Amino acid sequence: RRARTPRLRSALRAVASLWLFVVIIAGWWIGSAGSESTFFPPLKDIVRQLYELWIVGDARSQLTPSLQNFAFGYTIAAVTGVVFGALLWSLRPVKEAVSPYLYFLYVLPAPVLIPAAMTIFGIGSAMKVVIIAFAAVWPTLLNTLDGMRGVDPVKLDTARVLGLSGFRVVRSVVLP
Repeated sequence: RRARTPRLRSALRAVASLWLFVVIIAGWWIGSAGSESTFFPPLKDIVRQLYELWIVGDARSQLTPSLQNFAFGYTIAAVTGVVFGALLWSLRPVKEAVSPYLYFLYVLPAPVLIPAAMTIFGIGSAMKVVIIAFAAVWPTLLNTLDGMRGVDPVKLDTARVLGLSGFRVVRSVVLP
C-alpha cells in the first residue's frame, strides 16, 4: 500500500495541474458553439478539420520532409555560426571589418531572399534549407561572439602563459 501512495499522489497532482486547461477548453467549446463567424469558428469545427487533415488527410506525409529541411538548415546554421563566431572572435581586425555587414545581414528578413534563392537553387528542398540556414545562422553567430567575449580574461591569459595553441584555448577555455 505504501508503494501505491506516492504514485497516487503524483497522479492526483498531475490531474490537479490540468484543471485550468480543462476549464479553458470547456469554456471555449461552450462559448463558441453557436458561432458562425469565419474568423472565430466553433471549436467543434476546428477539431473536425484537424481530424480530417491529420488522421484522414496527408499532413503527416508532408511533415517529414519539412522536419528534414528544418534539421538540415538548422544544423548548417549551428555549425556555421559557431565556427565563424569563433574565427571572428579570434581574429579581431576581421571582426571589426565584417561587423557592419554581419549586423546588416542579421536584420535582413529571410523571406526577402526567397526570390533570389528560388532563382539560384530552384523550387525544392535546397532552397528551403538555405532560407532556414540563413535565418538561423545570425542568432547563433552573434550569440557565439557575445559568449566568447564574456570569457574571463584571466583564464585566457593563463592559457597563453601555459602555451596552449589557439585551437586548444578555444576548445578548453572558451567553449566550456
